[in-house]
Amino acid sequence: MTNGRTRPVRDAVGGVIRGLTHTIMVAEVRIYLTVNRDASGRPVELFCKASDGWQGWLDTLMETVSVALQYGAPLEVILGHWRHHRFAPCGVPGQGSSIPDAIARRLFEDGDNKKVGS
Repeated sequence: MTNGRTRPVRDAVGGVIRGLTHTIMVAEVRIYLTVNRDASGRPVELFCKASDGWQGWLDTLMETVSVALQYGAPLEVILGHWRHHRFAPCGVPGQGSSIPDAIARRLFEDGDNKKVGS
């Protein structure tokens, strides 16, 4: 049943893509965050490698965000929802008040939340 609406279309990643990896620290957790972009420069995938037992949680979060990006959700909207959430592990001032907040801060600071050239 579609209720008269069309289904969203996923723009699955294929071919050669380029990415940029960021290093983020939140408390004692080191995170390597990679943002992959399609040929037009639009972010289409996020991947993380983390220390201290956070890998499974981050894999789930990054896969969800990647699917949302491939369905057309703007990265800056997703990151806006991650800002200012405070829960463990918490970083020192400037690091982020949680892992999602630290990721959002880094991508906004680096301008990686928008298309290349915009």
